[in-house]
Amino acid sequence: MSFEPIAWKIYCPECGQRKISKAADGSFGCPECGCEFRHNWKSWIIAGTPFCVLVLVVMLDVLSVISVSRATVTILVVVSMVIGFFSPDFYRVVKHGHLPEDSVDENDAA
Repeated sequence: MSFEPIAWKIYCPECGQRKISKAADGSFGCPECGCEFRHNWKSWIIAGTPFCVLVLVVMLDVLSVISVSRATVTILVVVSMVIGFFSPDFYRVVKHGHLPEDSVDENDAA
């Protein structure tokens, strides 16, 4: 089963290919380079927690349950962006693939 997801969702961490296949065990495979990878849930939790806190604070402020200053919301936005930028890779490589140009270079050398 091959599919082409939106660019920011799922891509091969080695070659960047977006047409990937999903196995029954939840892992993903790249038909281009042969790389196998999974979601790195630790990274998703690290990057997602500040964003969820931000959404919760804004929702509670909109519903007038709590009153939050504009500076607090701005700080939460900046913190969630920084943590999202510096979080580890979103994918954990199970089996490294080989790039097509690597095999071409090997054939030229022989």
